[in-house]
Amino acid sequence: MFSGARWHSFGAGSVQASRLLISLVLANMLGRELFGLMAAVQVIVGFADYFKDAGIGQAIVRRPKLEPGFLSTVFFANLVMGAAISGVIWALAVPMSHLIHEPQAISVLPVLGLSIFISSFGVVQRSLCVRTMRFDRLALSNLVNAVVYGVVAVGLAYLGWGIWAMVLGTLAGQLSSNVVLWLQTSWQPAPTFHFAYLREIWVFCAGILGSNLVNHFLNNIDRMVVQVFLGTSVLGSYAIAARLVTFPAQNLGRMLTAVLLPSFSRLQDNLELYRENFLRSCAGIAMLTCPMMVGLMAVAPILVESLFHDPEWQEAIPLIVWMGPLGIVFAISLPLHTIYVSLGRSMELMVYGILFGIISAEAYLLGSLHGVKGVAIAGTLTHTVMSYFYFAVPFRFIHLKVRRLVRVLFPYFAVSGAMGLLVWGLRDLLTQAGLDPRINLVCCVVLGAAFYGGILWRFKPPAMEDMLRFVGMRRRSASSPVEVKS
Repeated sequence: MFSGARWHSFGAGSVQASRLLISLVLANMLGRELFGLMAAVQVIVGFADYFKDAGIGQAIVRRPKLEPGFLSTVFFANLVMGAAISGVIWALAVPMSHLIHEPQAISVLPVLGLSIFISSFGVVQRSLCVRTMRFDRLALSNLVNAVVYGVVAVGLAYLGWGIWAMVLGTLAGQLSSNVVLWLQTSWQPAPTFHFAYLREIWVFCAGILGSNLVNHFLNNIDRMVVQVFLGTSVLGSYAIAARLVTFPAQNLGRMLTAVLLPSFSRLQDNLELYRENFLRSCAGIAMLTCPMMVGLMAVAPILVESLFHDPEWQEAIPLIVWMGPLGIVFAISLPLHTIYVSLGRSMELMVYGILFGIISAEAYLLGSLHGVKGVAIAGTLTHTVMSYFYFAVPFRFIHLKVRRLVRVLFPYFAVSGAMGLLVWGLRDLLTQAGLDPRINLVCCVVLGAAFYGGILWRFKPPAMEDMLRFVGMRRRSASSPVEVKS
């Protein structure tokens, strides 16, 4: 599992790190207005994209035996679905542009919607790589995606193509990624199609589809509220703050949890080992994301000042501070999806997701009455309070108590909090001394990393042992300790 996780982390990390860097470059080159417009249309296209896969990719990973006819059926079904969804986006471009109050979206949406049809060509190949844990192939595909996207997007932005730089960069990156997957995968579709296979997995996929749609709504309702009620320019600030927050938290969590589905699917009959591995996964995510998020909150003012030359981006500073805890909650809760899917509880996943989505939507709408800062505060408070229920519901399936997870995670929360206070004090001191924000930022990062790393090295928690094995610096012994004892 650690070898697969290393490869997936390399691939996913290269994409996310490069996209974050490219987003910062494009934000400076294009400004808040265009950056906010792209964020708005991405919410719409991302929502439609879930209909293309509809959970079939996860069904491939989980299915005990794969027949050639099954894979060919899935492949052609995805192509048809992808083409249909791209067509629907083209047909609804006008009303959707009116919904988000952006006339320019009329021309952008149909072109960006083609990314759904393009990505449908690689669903089966990508799922087969996950099933066989060939994350090295996924890593190369993701790396090519990142490089092509960056070259095309930044190059066209420099030539003055505006928002089309991001749109065409997205299409080029997706296309190149699919080419790499096809060249590395031996499976090829056969001219066959069996409706029986689609009927067989319909119940499972219906739950996954509903859950994915709800999760996308849950993760983007804040952006929708900001766009509709506060405008595209404000969404630009909100989107860049969210991008900075989700990079060290949610995306790092995805890197570490993407290998859990095939691994946990094999542990369905051994719940004790299932629980121990789940707790270790959450501890590893917390060990890495908590200090990143707390540190990000502490250095937010000098970070924004160092990254953006235009003063209009200063609006993102309080948003980063308020959204920091939300990033931690999202990151640590990401493995919960694996519990539902690996145990075949997709319908429960959808039902509870709808409930949490309704509560979140109401909170963001109320927060919007107090501006964009109110949206950020409402989201953080609501999801922090609901985090207990996020964990308590699926924990019933594996007979795990929330308090056991809290005991595992508390040391990482406490040390990260102490580090945050130390960094905040240094940042304030150096700011008052008139030090350049970039030098101030470097000093704060070095101090925070040294303090947190020193504590970890002194006490060597189990999650640190896992990380050393993860990067290949230590082998796992037969008597390797678990995160907590029963």
